[in-house]
Amino acid sequence: MRNWTADDLDTIGATAEVDVAPLRPDGSLRPSTPIWIVRVGDDLYVRSYRGRRGSWFNHALQRHEGRIRIGALQRDVIFEEPATPMIEPSTRPTGPSTAGPGAGMSTRW
Repeated sequence: MRNWTADDLDTIGATAEVDVAPLRPDGSLRPSTPIWIVRVGDDLYVRSYRGRRGSWFNHALQRHEGRIRIGALQRDVIFEEPATPMIEPSTRPTGPSTAGPGAGMSTRW
């Protein structure tokens, strides 16, 4: 992850979900969706429980840009799919390895 402050990471790490709003093709924000988030070191991961069928996930793949919000903390982000495949989906968000192949994303800004 690049440019996340220690305070940002602590705030995000203390919560279980964030509001994610991918950008539309015209640059406006789509409505936000609450999504599970996991912090692993200085990396942040979100996942779609519906995998690639998730509406927000498909929209995030179109522009790879959006915004996350946790309470008063709001940041513009870039969505990236992890370089290494992840194991099969789980019913609980226990870490980034719970996302199925292609069903997770990391965020940066």
